[in-house]
Amino acid sequence: MADTSPITLLPTAVATIAADPIAAPLREVVALFADELADVRFPDVDAKVLNTAIGEVESAVGEVARLEAAVSEARRKLDESHDALVQKAARGLAYARIFADGDADLLARLDGITLPRVRRGGATPTTAADAPKKRGRKPHSSAETLFAGASANDSTLPTEANDDDVARAAE
Repeated sequence: MADTSPITLLPTAVATIAADPIAAPLREVVALFADELADVRFPDVDAKVLNTAIGEVESAVGEVARLEAAVSEARRKLDESHDALVQKAARGLAYARIFADGDADLLARLDGITLPRVRRGGATPTTAADAPKKRGRKPHSSAETLFAGASANDSTLPTEANDDDVARAAE
């Protein structure tokens, strides 16, 4: 019985295949049969057979790219459907809690339900305008900015600190 399990490729292998589906040594063999061995024909290998095989590999790479795009779109739709289900279930659970007010058994059962989180919450903003606003104070760049409005003979600013001043401040 033949093994029908799917082939699993590591992401680096897929990226390498997509970047250059025909490895350099394979291209060398094809070039060899196109130039120096153009008139040589082996039982199942010649320039025509190798060029046909290259076309099949390139076609398969295109098909993989098309199918990966379809899978990506299907996953996006799955995430949207899942998110909609989670939101509807959360709304239903909230309504059920209101309805169950006074029914301890039903409230206990409802409190035991923990809904999954929405999947798309980790999406990154696509532009700076979509990014959330930063909160909090802006950092001061230097002491010059802090005392920018003060004059040199302002009595609120310390002029020099000596050891006695430091000791008093520490107390």
